[in-house]
This record gives sequence, structure tokens and C-alpha cells, in this order.
Amino acid sequence: MSWNFAAYSSIYQSDHFQLLREALKAEIEDNYINLYHLLSLAYNPTSIGNIKNLIQEGNDTDISLP
Repeated sequence: MSWNFAAYSSIYQSDHFQLLREALKAEIEDNYINLYHLLSLAYNPTSIGNIKNLIQEGNDTDISLP
């Protein structure tokens, strides 16, 4: 993920790398999905889903554990 972020940040303003930029952005989104799935295996899946919503959508769902 860090390599994708570094590559994307170095070319995101360039007009010459449109296809590469789109591919990296799609891969970053896929990496986030995989990361949330892996975290839900180790932690409470509901809490991970709430954290994901908080980060991506700004949803203010209570993320504390019951």
C-alpha cells in the first residue's frame, strides 16, 4: 500500500500518466477493502465496519465497544 501511495503522490499532478494514475487509484481502493477484511478477522467486524464508515464517509456512528 505504501508503494502505491508513494507512486500515486509522485504522479497525481502530471498529465502524462492518466492510465497509471487511474490504475494506482483502483489498486489503492482494493487495498483498503482487503485491509478492512483482514482487520475484521482479528477484531470485532462491526467495530471495523464502523471505523471504515467514519474514515470514508464521515459517519458519526458510535465506534465504542458495548
